[in-house]
Amino acid sequence: MDVSTVTYQHCDPTQLLETVGFDREIFTEWVTMFLSESVSQFEQVKQAALAGDAKQLEFEAHALKGSVGNTGAQKLYETLYAIELEGHAGKCECPPQRIQEVEDLLMEVRKEMQHYMEHGEFPEG
Repeated sequence: MDVSTVTYQHCDPTQLLETVGFDREIFTEWVTMFLSESVSQFEQVKQAALAGDAKQLEFEAHALKGSVGNTGAQKLYETLYAIELEGHAGKCECPPQRIQEVEDLLMEVRKEMQHYMEHGEFPEG
């Protein structure tokens, strides 16, 4: 796949690249950590939602939102923020289709960040 034809629809890897001062090594370390931890973070969100534990859902959504924040994944970030606020308000209204939406968005973000790490351009800052 030619990197010039790739459109990042679910995240903006250059946002993280700018955050780390265009340092490829730091970028790669951060993306590697994101890829290794984000699935288990999502599972914690899912378990809190299934358990109906609003406080834990708030905490877990906040944690995953923090990991997602630097990726430029605006839709996923906003969805997690809304879940976090609902948990804070003592609500645990996270039906299976909403959890599936979060998982689907997360998987797309992960795929795009992995692709950029392997094929993206790393301009000097």
